[in-house]
Amino acid sequence: MLAAIVSAVDDPLRVDPESVFDPGPVGTVGPATEGLFVAPEYEPQAVLPDPPTEPTIIAALPTPGPGVPSLLRIDIDAKRDALDVERRWPAAARASDGVVRDRIVVAYYGHPNSRRMGALGETDLPLMAEKLKARAAEYDELAGAIGVAPAFHIIFATVHPDATVGVIREAQLLEYIEFAAANDIIVFLDHQIGAGTVRGAIERMLPYLRYPHVHLAFDPEWATTRPGLEIGGVDASEINMAQQMMQDYLIEHGLPGTRMLVVHQFNWRMIRNREQVRADFPRVDLIHHADGFGNPAQKIDSWRFNVLAGNIPLKGFKLFYPKSWRAGGYDYPLMSPADVLRLDPVPVYIQYQ
Repeated sequence: MLAAIVSAVDDPLRVDPESVFDPGPVGTVGPATEGLFVAPEYEPQAVLPDPPTEPTIIAALPTPGPGVPSLLRIDIDAKRDALDVERRWPAAARASDGVVRDRIVVAYYGHPNSRRMGALGETDLPLMAEKLKARAAEYDELAGAIGVAPAFHIIFATVHPDATVGVIREAQLLEYIEFAAANDIIVFLDHQIGAGTVRGAIERMLPYLRYPHVHLAFDPEWATTRPGLEIGGVDASEINMAQQMMQDYLIEHGLPGTRMLVVHQFNWRMIRNREQVRADFPRVDLIHHADGFGNPAQKIDSWRFNVLAGNIPLKGFKLFYPKSWRAGGYDYPLMSPADVLRLDPVPVYIQYQ
């Protein structure tokens, strides 16, 4: 099976490792899913050094007295000043009336029923939210006057081997939406397309825009009748249509706010006629999200390919936590928050899987 996958793509290390199947109960994987996306072992090129953990010597130092800043505080202040995120914040973000006007979105991605599909499902909801907020706080320390908005990025519809999709249970989804609202967390609903259409995917998610903290996403990788065997794709016209549908729904139903639409890309096939994608819908902030895993050099290479699409100025960046249970299929070494904020332009949306 792995050989078939490798032969179908230009770079097997860039295949998104998320499972394409209905994950079942938490912590389980059905026999049909086991090993489908086990990436080959590889030695990442030593292009960038493994970033050190936040200053290892700090724990051995005495606590400073009153009025004396700690070395950790000095270190963070120096990093923040060097990154100068406020000055570098994208003009398109400043022009928005939405979340990204003055906040970086830091999201945990996954499915509530699966420990294997991302950080969102690896622990129970309260603990996951605590970890998410701790990660978001690291960015907040470095971003200066630009704030941070923690987010749940929930796989709303998961593609099956036959290219049909399974939709998350309504009661479970509402549990996460309501928990998020009570804890100052925003929510993204992400639809894998399969043999369906972008129109159908967006129509299925539109009713959740009645919650003012809910935003939408879809993944072109899975817009195919052969999920897992080929990389899918959508046309620019479908992305434009999705934005129009969102804007029309917000206006028709008198719903507040500018909402985000996240569209993933790690391969040229995923967005056809990319230069024709519009990003001028007043009620929708389109986020062009750099997906895919690897070492920092590989990830930055993918990032630069997405940056070439200047017609979609708001960019996102994805990171894959290392997993003890898989041989590859994650970032090594994992880029630090400071590494991510050095990217140009500054990503307005940062996701961890």
